[in-house]
Amino acid sequence: MSTTIRVSDATRQRVAELAAATGRRMQTIVDEAVTAYARTLFWESFEASYAQIADDPER
Repeated sequence: MSTTIRVSDATRQRVAELAAATGRRMQTIVDEAVTAYARTLFWESFEASYAQIADDPER
């Protein structure tokens, strides 16, 4: 399944350049970028939660 999303012209150009430089499809570039961003958000949330627990003297 595929769908259309709106991105700025600059973002579309950057994705096209990355695709050309790597020989990969634009869809693959976007898929991997979103996966990497989701992973980053997960670990940022994890680390923030861990820091909160570590700072709690009751634990």
